[in-house]
Amino acid sequence: MPEQHELAYDGCKYKCYLKEIKVLLLRQKTPKVLSKQQKKGKKRPYYRVFCRNIDPKCKVAVHLPAIVRTEPVLPRYVPPPPVVKLAPRQTVKPSPAIPNRKQADKLLALAQGMTKQIEAKLHPPISEQRTTARRARIAQSMYEKGEQLQQIQDTLYALSDAIYQGMLPPILSQVKTKSQVEVLYNLARGAEKWQQRIGLPTHPDLAWYMEYFQEQGSARYKEALSEWEGALCPFHAMGLTSDAQVKEAVEALATLGTTKVTPEQQWQKTIKAMEMELIGRDIPGYFPTPTKVAQNMVAMADIQPGMEVLEPSAGKGNIADVIREMHPDAVISVIEWDQTLRDILTKKGYNLVGSNFLEQSPKLLYDRIIMNPPFEKFQDTDHVHRAYYLLRPGGRLVAIMGESTFFRDDKKAAIFRAWLDEVGGTDEKLPEGAFFSSDRPTGVSARVVVIDKDTGLAGYFRRRYKRRY
Repeated sequence: MPEQHELAYDGCKYKCYLKEIKVLLLRQKTPKVLSKQQKKGKKRPYYRVFCRNIDPKCKVAVHLPAIVRTEPVLPRYVPPPPVVKLAPRQTVKPSPAIPNRKQADKLLALAQGMTKQIEAKLHPPISEQRTTARRARIAQSMYEKGEQLQQIQDTLYALSDAIYQGMLPPILSQVKTKSQVEVLYNLARGAEKWQQRIGLPTHPDLAWYMEYFQEQGSARYKEALSEWEGALCPFHAMGLTSDAQVKEAVEALATLGTTKVTPEQQWQKTIKAMEMELIGRDIPGYFPTPTKVAQNMVAMADIQPGMEVLEPSAGKGNIADVIREMHPDAVISVIEWDQTLRDILTKKGYNLVGSNFLEQSPKLLYDRIIMNPPFEKFQDTDHVHRAYYLLRPGGRLVAIMGESTFFRDDKKAAIFRAWLDEVGGTDEKLPEGAFFSSDRPTGVSARVVVIDKDTGLAGYFRRRYKRRY
């Protein structure tokens, strides 16, 4: 047995198991092996150690030293931690409570929840499809609905801000839902647009039904009465029980600045309505330039601040609109023969300098000319020739031309190709279907021509050299 004791005592595993037994004894628990051996009456209990990291069949008998006690050991006394007195907490005076804060939070949440719906109405997918008269009408109605929703959203934001600031008119204190705001907004809009009365709704047939069918309990009387009560319900929920209160609520809503249309918004609506009337009309040679094509043409023109720019055959001014947006310092002039299109250009504020581009006076010269002329019967070649001679020396011409001018054997087309090569012009073919996104879509193929006008003798000698050789 001593040999076994010395064998086990020298190993590190003995120390590990000894610590485990000691922990159990400190916790007033007796190891199971010791408790079993105590019952047998052995003076010095033995403990069989099962080594975990070696062969599990290996068993070593260990003679426990005197440190192992079979009687329970009381836990060591640990003094409690000292009591630390905390400094008295400084009380912060609460800010004055906002009255009706829940109402303000609700109105704010309603306004924020309308953003996705407004974006879907203002930018409907149908507006990106090939334009037709029917699709244009649908897109316009959706756009108008989106503008109305945007006005209602602004009203909700204004009401929420007024509550937070404590400046809400008392007559609007019970406005809590989006439908209630829509009722007041429609009243204000109807009074402004259609000269409608502002007050509680009336039912013209109600008195007649009450007089003749109330005693009989007519179903039509009950239906009319329920309709009238349903129309009054939003007003009663807002605490509006008379025409005077309704009028006061509408006027109070107007003071928040949410129902008024700015002059610029009205101007944009007028122009948009005038442009909508053009859809479906057959105007000879009128094919509006798509926005992306116009932006590329303006970029090719390299317009500098203060330059005079001309758009002949301007139509409704698609290219001029892009020039104004990208180069607000440029001086823009336009030419158009159709009176309806001229009215739109005048409404947009452009300078109309003529009606027939081919008869335009050569006394007026320009630094840049960007154009989309008509293609029928090679009219584009005549327009490009005329535009070149209206350029100042060092000016640049950017024009859209029909594809037929560059491959047909007609005399007019051949002469133009020779002249374009003589003046050093370049051409670039537009992608297929470039005009499908136009207000008057067409599948015609086209090219963009760029011509720089030489200055003085340089152009003369270059043209002479080409002709001679």
